[in-house]
Amino acid sequence: NTKSSDQLKKAPLNASERNKLQSKFALNLTKCDIPDLKEFSEKTQQKINQTVQDLQNKQFQQSLQSMKEEINKFSEEKEMYLKQIAALKQQVGMVSVKEYAIKIQQLEATVQVLQEKDTLNGEELKQRETLIDQLQQQLQKFQSAQIEKDSTLQKLLTEQAAKEVEYQEFLQQKGDLIAKNEALEIQILQKEKELELFKSHATSVQANLKNELSEKSDQLILAKTELLDKQNFIKDQQQMITKLEYQIQDLKGKIRICVRIRPSTNKKIEFQFPDQFSYKKLLNYKTQNVKSVTGQENNKQILTEFDRIFTPNDDQVMVFEEFKPIVAQIFQGLKPAIFAYGQSGSGKTHTQYGGIMPQALEMIFQMQEEAQISVQFFEIYNDKIFDLLGDQKDKETLHNSKVDGDKDFKAPQCRVSIIGDVVNIVNLKQIEIQDLEQAMDLIQVSQQRRKTSQTILNDVSSRSHAVFQIHVQKTVNGEVCKGSLTIVDLSGSEQIQNTDLDQKRKEESIFINKSLSTLSSVFVGLKSGGHVPFRDSTLTKVLQEYFQGNNKVVMIVCLNEDNDCYQEGINSLNFAQRIKGVGLKK
Repeated sequence: NTKSSDQLKKAPLNASERNKLQSKFALNLTKCDIPDLKEFSEKTQQKINQTVQDLQNKQFQQSLQSMKEEINKFSEEKEMYLKQIAALKQQVGMVSVKEYAIKIQQLEATVQVLQEKDTLNGEELKQRETLIDQLQQQLQKFQSAQIEKDSTLQKLLTEQAAKEVEYQEFLQQKGDLIAKNEALEIQILQKEKELELFKSHATSVQANLKNELSEKSDQLILAKTELLDKQNFIKDQQQMITKLEYQIQDLKGKIRICVRIRPSTNKKIEFQFPDQFSYKKLLNYKTQNVKSVTGQENNKQILTEFDRIFTPNDDQVMVFEEFKPIVAQIFQGLKPAIFAYGQSGSGKTHTQYGGIMPQALEMIFQMQEEAQISVQFFEIYNDKIFDLLGDQKDKETLHNSKVDGDKDFKAPQCRVSIIGDVVNIVNLKQIEIQDLEQAMDLIQVSQQRRKTSQTILNDVSSRSHAVFQIHVQKTVNGEVCKGSLTIVDLSGSEQIQNTDLDQKRKEESIFINKSLSTLSSVFVGLKSGGHVPFRDSTLTKVLQEYFQGNNKVVMIVCLNEDNDCYQEGINSLNFAQRIKGVGLKK
């Protein structure tokens, strides 16, 4: 390297020397090992800088000085030649043209040589500058490569450090895993021992369970046998209870007369209940406006006895509780009937449709045992039958009826057909019901369709007899069993002169009282064993079968304890007394 620098200082480099210098410089680069690369680069940088500095300060100055001297020399020669040319021009006349031309050619040749020499010096200077530029570019490339290698080396060192950390972590994790593996192997050995013990215990338990299962199976068979015996015993007991209930109901009478008194806030009739805490059968009341032949008041206490007395304090549940055994008989194929009798405003509709009917339906649905349940609802107005469920086809119609109130509804009229002892109401609709809600909706709509009017005794008085029938059908031991419950809300029983009605209402009252009178005659006929006038009114005609056989009939006579209702109440009690003790026709 030092030799090359001295050569640059002494003389210009030709192309061959420049190539050799570059090859040697490149060879020196290739011989440098990577570990000594940085030190070599620094030394080379110093040498190159020194060489460039020397070239700039010495070689360039020498070359420039030499060129200046040559240029001065050329200038002097040029001046000399110009002077010679001027002298020659003066001597042109003395010198021949040929000589002059030769002289000019010589001068031109001399000038051309000088120019070529000047050009050669400029080209050498350019070659040296080009070489310096190339060396500087190679130095910059080398420095860039060195920086890149340093960066790569630093990156590799950083990655190596990270890998070293990862390797140490791996070794730590490996150690932890080995420790865990050893612990797990210990646990596995323990679990295997426990599993062997468990298998041994399970085998023992399984054997015990098999023995116990065999014993339990024998016990179960024995228990099933005992259960079957008990079920048969219970069934026998239930049949005996049912039989006893029938006997009790028979002892109570196939026709039962009950009295229910509606409470009043006005001046009351003095009803007394001597046995209200025991048998609940006695009713004591004082007569009113009875005078002797001398004109003195001759009122006295009257004691009556019926099958059941319901006081004003007895609620709907207590009333229905008395008749539950009778309602249950429909599942044995019987046809009980419950009547409500009394003057307008005495609580008949409240007793039937507010208490007995919904509770009876609820009880029937609880006891239905996959039975088919259907209902019919009709009224007897002026001795004619009208179907209150005549247009009930779907739930939408039912809903509209509930909303609108059916003010303009005209119930279709039905007729009675009698073949032998079988009574049939032609075209009377029978609707199958699935639940209690549907049944209550039907009752609500039908109640709104009943014929009512305002009377002196009641703002909304029923002018017809309403008959609601619940039919139950089920199969028992392959045989179809049919039963039905009839709930009758009779129209008001007041006398015509006490109603203060117009001609139409009086006509209605005539039909009402006629049918009630026929009903009373039917009871009397059954009591005496004589002729029973079932066909004298539509009411008794359609209910004829309910007064026969083993069926039970309940007559609830409703009284209003308001003092203004005294006389009509006495009339109702007289009716109850007349029909008391009646038996059904066989």
